[in-house]
Amino acid sequence: MLSATLEAVTHAVQTKAGEPDRMIARLSRMRTEIERLGRAIGASADLLPTYEVSEQTGRPHIESEGSEFHYVVTERGTEFERFRARSADDLLYRVFHDVTFSMAMMREVKQRIPGDDCRRQIWQFQMAMLERLNPAWASRCGIEKEAILREHPFNDRAMNV
Repeated sequence: MLSATLEAVTHAVQTKAGEPDRMIARLSRMRTEIERLGRAIGASADLLPTYEVSEQTGRPHIESEGSEFHYVVTERGTEFERFRARSADDLLYRVFHDVTFSMAMMREVKQRIPGDDCRRQIWQFQMAMLERLNPAWASRCGIEKEAILREHPFNDRAMNV
């Protein structure tokens, strides 16, 4: 199961890395795991982050700083987002939350159901992919979606306009 390998990688990358060589090794192990999980769900390489250096296109990149990983989104010299992950699991969740969302949006556009709030299909497909990778991630994402729906319920009629 994917989560057993995830536990091994989580343990390996959570060691404190004070030296540049160890930080590079941590980042390399994380990259290997991200690529492995990406292949497991058929994610194209362009949906996965880059490492240490930004393309400046809005595509996320990952930095390793001390005991933390940073998930950073920059475009044309402006940093829009910096998520500090204190664990490998938090970083992997963040990466694959975004990757699966992008994949789900592309699928929904191709298979749109007229009259349905598009979030229904997007979130259903996203949750299914997260479940394949790690059931705990699917649960975590589900809790986040429930909070969104409390504030912004599905509105299928709005899609008929």
